[in-house]
Amino acid sequence: MSKSCWNTALWTWPTTTRFKEGQIAYLIAVATSDGAEWFDQAKAYIWENIQFAKNFLEERCPKIRAVVPEGTYLLWLDFTAFTELSDKEISERVLNKAKVWLDDGRMFGKEGEKFQRLNCAAPRALLQEALKRICAAF
Repeated sequence: MSKSCWNTALWTWPTTTRFKEGQIAYLIAVATSDGAEWFDQAKAYIWENIQFAKNFLEERCPKIRAVVPEGTYLLWLDFTAFTELSDKEISERVLNKAKVWLDDGRMFGKEGEKFQRLNCAAPRALLQEALKRICAAF
C-alpha cells in the first residue's frame, strides 16, 4: 500500500478508543481506493516467504516437512518423521530448545498431533531465524 494511503488513514483517524460503525468502513474505503498495489505486494511477499520456508526445510532439515497452504499465510510443519519423539516432546523442543513459539497442532484435534503451525507473514529475517532455531533443535 502506498505510504500516503496509510498516512491518510492514520492521521485522519477519529480519536477514540472504541471502534464506531463508520471507522471500519473508512479504513476499508481508504485501503480499497489506494491499497490494491500494497495488497498485491504483501501477498507476493508472503508467498515468497512460504516458498523460502519450504526450501529452507528441504535443504537443512528434510525430516521436517512443510505443508504449503492453499489460502493462508500459516504453514504447517510436519514432524511425523520423528517417530522417536512424542507430540509433547516435539512441542517442548520447539518452545524450550528452539525458543520459537508456534501453534501446536493438537489444538486442532488428534489430526494435528506432531504438527506445528508457523506464521509466514513476517519479515524474512525473522522467519529465517525461527527456521534456523527449529532445525538446530532437531
